[in-house]
Amino acid sequence: MKKIILILLALISVRAYADDTATLQALITAGNTTLPSGHTYHVTQLTLSHNLNANGDTIYCTASTGHEFIINSGTNGIKLSNGIFIGPTDVVNTGGTHCVRIQSNNDTVTNCQISKFPSYGILMDSGNSPVITNNNISDTGYIGLFYDPAANTVGGIVSGNTIDRSMLSASTITGDAINIRTTANTFKSRGWTVSNNTFKMPSSPTSNDAGCFELRYCPKSVISGNICQNGSIGISVANSDSVKTSGGTYTGQKLEGVEYAGSSNGNLTNLAISSQTAYGILFDTGDHASSQDTVYNANITSCASNDVVLATGTNNIFFLACTFTATSAINTVVLNSATSICFCACQFVGGGVGHDAVLMNNSTGTVDMCCGSVSGFTDRVFFVYANSAITINNILMQNINLSGTPTGLGQNLSGGATLGSNIQVN
Repeated sequence: MKKIILILLALISVRAYADDTATLQALITAGNTTLPSGHTYHVTQLTLSHNLNANGDTIYCTASTGHEFIINSGTNGIKLSNGIFIGPTDVVNTGGTHCVRIQSNNDTVTNCQISKFPSYGILMDSGNSPVITNNNISDTGYIGLFYDPAANTVGGIVSGNTIDRSMLSASTITGDAINIRTTANTFKSRGWTVSNNTFKMPSSPTSNDAGCFELRYCPKSVISGNICQNGSIGISVANSDSVKTSGGTYTGQKLEGVEYAGSSNGNLTNLAISSQTAYGILFDTGDHASSQDTVYNANITSCASNDVVLATGTNNIFFLACTFTATSAINTVVLNSATSICFCACQFVGGGVGHDAVLMNNSTGTVDMCCGSVSGFTDRVFFVYANSAITINNILMQNINLSGTPTGLGQNLSGGATLGSNIQVN
């Protein structure tokens, strides 16, 4: 039987097939298939009921709509590997062809090159525990990798991939490099691992939806060691509690390097964020305000607006051993009505150009800065601004090495705002 299959595959290579779909489909239906190396095929659509090892071969996908490789046979644990898959065009068409569609459990796509598909490189709209590793997905019109089930699911592994959409036009690109989410807040996909990937997007895209990576409604996930270049946002963690984000680099984003929106009890560690058009880290609101998040050993520099911004309602955020560096006339940290914020053993570096280390914008206070340093700001450590009838309490500055900064506290209060009790800033 094996000899017959090899003979059939050899015949494919010497005949001028206009469409190899039927021949390849027959092999895959019969059993696990490894193609002979060094060949090129043209197909419209294949359903993978068994494993396909393309063995380095190039497969041109000729359909203008639909799915090229469908893993939805009801057989779990299908593996697609070692192929070069080229679609018809990279012109964006959300209803156009995508390369792989996964609809079952424990499926794997590994060591593949996927390019020039008008919608998705890989679409996963159902199924648990997919494994997507060591692939190169590039030049896809809409989104590189998309997971979007309408159900509660178990997350999978996305590791060692390069997803590159940087060659597309910044004025027309709309989707992310990778987007992992559920269709609605009634569903959760728990426990993803997204590690050691490289995500590349165009610089300053017109659309704010053209980010490197969005994780939404996926609690208890782990994000580590990813490289995010350009795009609107580096990593956006939205409505996903208990997510750990560690390591990696985030450069050249239009909005912010890292966003936690409506995501609580998270840990952000060892982040290197630089050259942001707006912010380094944004804590924002989503289905609820972000709270109880910890940021450890983040190094943030060269942000045009602010290094860190905490949006209205954000509370109980703890910064430990972080470095915030101003390279222009900015306030390194801005608290927009955020409260209960602690900076411990952090370094605020004004570089002779930064205005204030911390701007409190209509925040009611409970802000503690201890055991760190503030240097080189042109104005103040804390600047308190409020234009409504609030009382600001509990601003503490303890054991701070202060240098090259004129004063500890400044204020601009109106609309009935007042400084209250326990203001200890030297």
